[in-house]
Amino acid sequence: MTELVADIYVRVSTEDQAKNGVSKDDQIARGKAAVMNRADLKLGKIIVDECSSKTPLYKRRGGSLLQERLASGKTKMVVVTKMDRAFRTTTEIIETVTRWGDEGISFTCLDQGFPIDTSNSMGRFLLTIFAGMAQFERDQIAERTKAGLDHIKEKLANGEEHVSKRSGRIVTRLGNPNSKGDTQSMKEARFRRTTVTDEFAVEKLPIFMEVIRDLHLRGTKATYDNVCHELNKRGQRTRQGYAWNPASWMRMWQRICGGRMELATDRYRTDPEWCLAQPALADVK
Repeated sequence: MTELVADIYVRVSTEDQAKNGVSKDDQIARGKAAVMNRADLKLGKIIVDECSSKTPLYKRRGGSLLQERLASGKTKMVVVTKMDRAFRTTTEIIETVTRWGDEGISFTCLDQGFPIDTSNSMGRFLLTIFAGMAQFERDQIAERTKAGLDHIKEKLANGEEHVSKRSGRIVTRLGNPNSKGDTQSMKEARFRRTTVTDEFAVEKLPIFMEVIRDLHLRGTKATYDNVCHELNKRGQRTRQGYAWNPASWMRMWQRICGGRMELATDRYRTDPEWCLAQPALADVK
């Protein structure tokens, strides 16, 4: 029987987590036990990150190493104790685990009442259910937040004052009280002043566009994660020689676009040929 190499991914951030049963040693011990109890698995690398959950997986030092090992085929399974050890959002869970599945990489989570293993159909089904429940909870929070903001806006529109529960200050208008203008407009103005003078970006542009086109031809969404995964899989590295992550890719794409906001957001994901036809890109080809 061929053994699959399984990497254990561990993340810790605060001492409080140790009290809740998610300490580094606890995660490692449980991950090892899960791998060693299966005859078809072989323990690979134990990857540890010490950071907040707000940091995306592939922007973390350990997450970048995990990405490289997956891209090189050194490991075929990722084991975590809890979903929030690796991912921030439901969308990130679904997109990442689905992409791993398409590439023959399995994902195992030990702490959802019972283990979830995406190497089988039941595990994939359960993952979708739990992710959907998490998304439902997030949507409810967003709805309650919007309702609260609408209530505050109505009070302010009627000339009433609102006292912030967090700071205790009297609020007379929503937004940043220190802002002296339209923040978004200011950001866009600064962005439009960007010029394409980056020789590295010019050199790599054909490769970037080839990756985006190939993703679309395969019917895969050209998300930040997918583009970075494909670049790393092809052996491409950043200017500093590191693996690509969503943050480094976004900065590079903004540089290539020469300040065109519409190019730097979403359209390149759905229409790569349109991107090549734009003047800002044609000038640097």
